[in-house]
Amino acid sequence: MPTDSYSIAIAIAKPTRFMHGLAQMLCDDIDPSKFADRLGTFINHSAFVLGHCDYYAGVRVQMLGSDVLFESGEADLYQFGVEHLDYSALYRSKEKYLDHFEQRSANLRRASSNRAIHLYWSSPQKRASMP
Repeated sequence: MPTDSYSIAIAIAKPTRFMHGLAQMLCDDIDPSKFADRLGTFINHSAFVLGHCDYYAGVRVQMLGSDVLFESGEADLYQFGVEHLDYSALYRSKEKYLDHFEQRSANLRRASSNRAIHLYWSSPQKRASMP
């Protein structure tokens, strides 16, 4: 478990590279009209799962000290402990979720990489090794 700021930033940065394209791959075969539908099951629907991942990408951007703009009501739908709702009109379209997720994931990749670089170059160990 990383304990210093640089290691934490790196721990966030590495998995965010994996997120690029992941949402598209996972959602590709889901009919857009069924994206926010549990289809009679008790599992979370795709809109909730992707929205939750998208929301927490924004939370991680904030944790790294960067600004993120959350949409009105976003926390109400996705924050920790919230359960999905069976009212599909509350959720974005599949296309909008995928676009938003890719944008926020790109912001997270930039924020985590920038933070890791900043922490590395400002670390006491790095400063001590400089001529």
